[in-house]
Amino acid sequence: MSFDLFFHTKADAPVSEKDIRHYLSERIATPADGAPHQWPYDNEDTEVYFSFQYDKPDPSDEHSFDGFHDTGFSFNLNFMRPDFFGREAFPIVVRFMHDLGLYIVNPQMGAETEQPHQPTVEALYDTWGNVNLDFSGTYFGEHCTYLPLEKSNQSWYHNVHRKVLQEKLGDAYFVPRLFYFKPNNSQEVVTVTSLTQSVPSLLPEADYYLISREKRSWFKKEWAHDFIPYDELMKALAAYVDPFDFPHTKIIHPGKALDAEKTFNAIKTDPALKNFAQRTDVSTMYNNKEKTAAHA
Repeated sequence: MSFDLFFHTKADAPVSEKDIRHYLSERIATPADGAPHQWPYDNEDTEVYFSFQYDKPDPSDEHSFDGFHDTGFSFNLNFMRPDFFGREAFPIVVRFMHDLGLYIVNPQMGAETEQPHQPTVEALYDTWGNVNLDFSGTYFGEHCTYLPLEKSNQSWYHNVHRKVLQEKLGDAYFVPRLFYFKPNNSQEVVTVTSLTQSVPSLLPEADYYLISREKRSWFKKEWAHDFIPYDELMKALAAYVDPFDFPHTKIIHPGKALDAEKTFNAIKTDPALKNFAQRTDVSTMYNNKEKTAAHA
């Protein structure tokens, strides 16, 4: 099941297929290998994906609109995805629409109009988002995972700004991603990020940190990787961590990262957490697990 939008131009102000292709290729996504009519957007930081596609318009299409031409270009976003898919996708769609002077036909139930129009980000998000949450609850099953809506969007907000934060701080710091893990005995996802010994880093709020420390013996050095709850880590490193001007985020600066090395290496972790969870696919991660009254 997917949410589809179709792009039109005004008959008296056409936009060429070539110009639309160029915009998509330069500003949004590289055409798919072996599929020059598809532009799959895939953000490695947020794991959000959606696509644009071109299909040659049919001049005899009975659904044509007076005063408009069908460009043949469309947008596709799946349902039953984390809410942040829509939060990331629709600003890109609306910017594409305005930059090229396009109009959108939205055939979904609940759309503002069936006519070509220029909807707001909020209107598109609301049309997709409400149905997405409803479908997520309806089809939630044993092979799905769950992350509460607010927590899910908080993690996305960090990830979608990760590159900007990295550029702002420069190479002296590391800005980690937040990852999604499924505990072995639960369908409720936990967020995980990382911190490495002596590395100045941004510290986003997460359920767990995977901390990496160098362990030395008489004959060799090796790295140990251990999970630790966020609150325990922040308590252990309280003397070395500073506030940072970004929501739900702290920072450890270069000098303090070195000063913290002895304390960091002495942190005790729970062996039971060693392999307590595994990475999970966001395509099966839902923000709702309750059926609505209409589908109960």
